[in-house]
Amino acid sequence: MENKITFDREDGETITVDIILGFEIEELNKKYIAYTINDNGEDEEVDVLISEVENNSLKNIPDEEINIILEYYNEAKKLVEN
Repeated sequence: MENKITFDREDGETITVDIILGFEIEELNKKYIAYTINDNGEDEEVDVLISEVENNSLKNIPDEEINIILEYYNEAKKLVEN
């Protein structure tokens, strides 16, 4: 993947990720990215992670927001695939 970017995690660790998709949920007033870590492009299946992005940091998603975010992610993914 070509969309690599470096972020700080909440625990202070700096990581480089491959961005798959970015989206914003206006009702939550937050931005998110779907990304992979250490994807060498050779594996058939890769874990996709989703995090909130705030001030160049990746934040964990609160449990009460997970279902909303997954709905938006799945809709955005359909638009990209078509």
